[in-house]
Amino acid sequence: MEVPADFYDKKYYEDGIASGKSCYTNYRWIPELTIPMAYFIIKELSLESKAVVLDVGCSKGYFVKALRLLDIDAYGIDISKYAIDHADVEIKDYCKLISKEDPVPILKSFDWILTKDVLEHMNTESLHDFFRNYSDKSTRMYHVIPLGDDGKFRIPEYHLDKSHIQIHNEQWWERLFNQYGWKIESLKYKTQGIKENWSEHHPAGNGFFTLARD
Repeated sequence: MEVPADFYDKKYYEDGIASGKSCYTNYRWIPELTIPMAYFIIKELSLESKAVVLDVGCSKGYFVKALRLLDIDAYGIDISKYAIDHADVEIKDYCKLISKEDPVPILKSFDWILTKDVLEHMNTESLHDFFRNYSDKSTRMYHVIPLGDDGKFRIPEYHLDKSHIQIHNEQWWERLFNQYGWKIESLKYKTQGIKENWSEHHPAGNGFFTLARD
């Protein structure tokens, strides 16, 4: 299955539940949620001031904005033209559109490359393209990924987003990472300040993968 870039349109972000496309409604800047999450990721990864970070699948750039408010040199990329066109005005210059013609729109090296709830949206070709294109841009990656078994997410609500197409367990993801020279330095199922609402009832529903280059 392939999810085209134009799937992530206004309906996806602003009217996702009613349209049946996603779990989003009126996707917007909510600082009381996003700034603490950025703080806990900085703490989890021991990011130093001015660390250069790439948020892959940045949507409208709210996480980029939160990281920059906390003194991280953050950038974002996304395949959604709607999201990038409607990026937060304060960080528009730091968020760029990915396309087939320009798969690496920010020509920098990064201390960390981050994804949160992103890799499950990519078809297999796009997953491999991502690792081919970005594995030489950093020596560290951090991925937050919904986990599943036999075609079913461990958290059933994740099936409400029609663009969630990669449903795999820890071993499948590890094989993919290893193929591109990444090893799992740490795998957690719960991290303070990030998706904690799911962990009580679904203790292994999300994987928090910290990767390092071999």
